[in-house]
Amino acid sequence: MICEIDGFEKLSERYGHPGADELLRGGWDKFLVNNCRVEDVICRFVGEQFGIVAPNTNAEGASDLANRLWRDAGEQRSGVQGQQIRITASFGLADLETGGIEVELSR
Repeated sequence: MICEIDGFEKLSERYGHPGADELLRGGWDKFLVNNCRVEDVICRFVGEQFGIVAPNTNAEGASDLANRLWRDAGEQRSGVQGQQIRITASFGLADLETGGIEVELSR
C-alpha cells in the first residue's frame, strides 16, 4: 500500500521542511503505527510518501485497512509550530497474490 499526504508541498512551503517533518513525526507516524498491526511494515519513502506492507493479508483485508486509514486520517490533527493541522491522505493498493488489484482512495 502506498500512502501520500495530501497538500504536503503547501505545508512544506508554509512551515518549512523542519516544520513539515515535525508534522509527520509528531502525529502522522503515530497514527499509522496505532492503526496498523504489529506485523505490518511501515516506512517513509520520500517526503510525504509512506509504504505499508501488510503480510498475510488478502486483497479484501488490505482494502479494508486502506479504507479505514483513509477514513480515520481525516479525523487526525497533528501539531506543528503550536498549531493543530488536519491531515488527509490518499492511498493506493497492489496485491501480489491475485496478480494485482487497483484501488485508489483520495480526498
